[in-house]
Amino acid sequence: LRAARVPDVVPAALLRGGGGEPDFSMAAGEFLDVYRDQREAWDAVAACFFVDTAPVALEYVAAIWRLLKPGGAWVNLGPLLYHWVPTSGADLEG
Repeated sequence: LRAARVPDVVPAALLRGGGGEPDFSMAAGEFLDVYRDQREAWDAVAACFFVDTAPVALEYVAAIWRLLKPGGAWVNLGPLLYHWVPTSGADLEG
């Protein structure tokens, strides 16, 4: 973990003054399929109540790591309440 500075500005002002089109992606579909071919493509990944939707949360974490450029940031907002639930009592016996 490391600190990240967040500018105190209106985001629209940054987009207008940047000189180019913003590089932003939001897509409908299965996350792992949509971003399967991208590597080190993003400076940051922002997720809101997202990781808990993964059938296997560690696959999403690995994909986010793959998507980030070196030194990139993952900003996550959400409870991270993902947990494994056994399907039968036999699974609890060890």
